Amino acid sequence: MATGPKTGKLTLRMTQILKQSQEGLALLQEAMSVMVSLLTDILERIVGVASRLAHSTKHSTITSKEIQRAVRLLLLREFGKHVVSEATKAVIRYTT
Repeated sequence: MATGPKTGKLTLRMTQILKQSQEGLALLQEAMSVMVSLLTDILERIVGVASRLAHSTKHSTITSKEIQRAVRLLLLREFGKHVVSEATKAVIRYTT
């Protein structure tokens, strides 16, 4: 299972999101650990694919375009589109 300071921050943020979306619901520590491991694995895969995409186009920097393409390649059809759409909305909310 994933450990370290970033794991603690991820666990804290996931707990905050759970409280906002599902009042009165909590996850056991083991379940949270599985969720963190799953999310970490998915993020590592996205970064790996995005890195290869950037390298294939001779870019030294991963841009949002490579991240979006990686998500669409890794996640199933409609789910990938939904993830990109929701992530774009979140970035817009965060930056405005």
